[in-house]
Amino acid sequence: MKNKSWYEDINLKISNLIDKLGSSNVRKYRVELLDRLSKRTEEFSIINCNECKKHKQLIEGMIQYLEGNNEMKRKMYLNSFNKLIGHMNSKHDLHVEGTKQALWMSMGMSLGSGLGIIFGIVYDNFENIAVGLPIGTGFGMFIGILIGQQQEVKLKEEGKII
Repeated sequence: MKNKSWYEDINLKISNLIDKLGSSNVRKYRVELLDRLSKRTEEFSIINCNECKKHKQLIEGMIQYLEGNNEMKRKMYLNSFNKLIGHMNSKHDLHVEGTKQALWMSMGMSLGSGLGIIFGIVYDNFENIAVGLPIGTGFGMFIGILIGQQQEVKLKEEGKII
């Protein structure tokens, strides 16, 4: 009989959790992302990332929490999630899908809002601010989403999405 790897064992537990929890709790607790984080943690612990080796225990505790066998609170669970994502981002340059798009969308909206206000001020009529602000915000959001999607595609091609 072949020995199971740590990830195969975790993946089996997560698959059982997905069936047990139901779709709303799977989304709420980001169980599918936890599975992808587990896989990446295994990959990097093999190539001697000591923090990833420590994070394996954290992931096991998170799974025990979801199974109901751990006294961890939901806030601790989410903090653990953020810790894992932060490590993957800072040490291994991996990103959660959608973060670049959200970042660029908000930056585009901010810049577009500013340009809309400037448009209203330049034309010396404060009524134009009411027109320029939503147009600038919408245009900025559109441009931000396009840039963010391009960045996401690039990250996917490079294998840098968790």
